[in-house]
Amino acid sequence: MLTIGGSEFMGRFTVQELVDDGHDVTLFSRGQTSIPHNEDTVEHVQGYRTVRSDLEAADEAVDPDIVIDFPVFHPDDVKAATDIFADVDAYVAVSSTHAY
Repeated sequence: MLTIGGSEFMGRFTVQELVDDGHDVTLFSRGQTSIPHNEDTVEHVQGYRTVRSDLEAADEAVDPDIVIDFPVFHPDDVKAATDIFADVDAYVAVSSTHAY
């Protein structure tokens, strides 16, 4: 399973729940925020979600079956991610921006 984001806000709690439930999780992030998860339980791939080649490299490195993408701010980001991760079993986009 790959999470795009997941070191802050909603993501950090979601990732922890997934790990606690026994899922193998790889976190894709910029690496600018300290990762709140144990490195023994969560892998990390560094990159920028707005850089297509970074997402493609994460896809190749992880070959995820599920992608959880948060937080999503721009429709173009979702379009790029769904193109790149078109072969996954499930893609979930999580966003709270409409709540504000």
